Amino acid sequence: MRPTLFAQAAGLCMIAALATGSADAQGKKDRARMAVTEAQAKVEAAMKVDASTLTPKLLADAQATLRTAQEDLAQNHKDDGIATANRASQLADQALGESQRRRAENNAAVRSDAVAATASAQAEADAAKARAADAEQSAAAAQAQAASAQAEAAALRATPPAQPASTTTTTTVEQPVAATAAARATTTKHVVRKTTARRTTAKPAAVKTTTTVTTQN
Repeated sequence: MRPTLFAQAAGLCMIAALATGSADAQGKKDRARMAVTEAQAKVEAAMKVDASTLTPKLLADAQATLRTAQEDLAQNHKDDGIATANRASQLADQALGESQRRRAENNAAVRSDAVAATASAQAEADAAKARAADAEQSAAAAQAQAASAQAEAAALRATPPAQPASTTTTTTVEQPVAATAAARATTTKHVVRKTTARRTTAKPAAVKTTTTVTTQN
């Protein structure tokens, strides 16, 4: 009886061991499938990000590692499949993280450019206002000068013209006058001697003539 009981007990133990091993194997295979599925989802998500923020090398490495994990799972290399799938997930996570970092930097650069553009536009607007104010001041100054010129012209028109100044020039001219009478020769007779007076011509007297010339300026 005892050998029979021992044989039965040994058989039960073997059956239990086989069942446990089979369950463990099935559970590991399921874990490998889950790891590959998770890695595939992450790699596909990394492939959908903006190309301008994607790191091509990280994505290529994740895709290659995922293919290796799928091959391990197909060949029933459960442990290798799990490890390789986990590595593919890590690479995909790195690709997604790098993409997010670059996108944040791009957004910050865009915001900075927008702020700079706004500041530049404000500066140009302020400069335009300043130029407009200067133009208004110049126009007001020109208008004031024109009004002043008009007032001066009106004042000149209202003022009567000044009388021209007269200048009197007196010129004195001396003109000779012909002698009114010529001295006659006279002869005086004396007993002792004879005297003859010479005929002389009297010097003409000078006559002053005044001429007045009036010049109007």
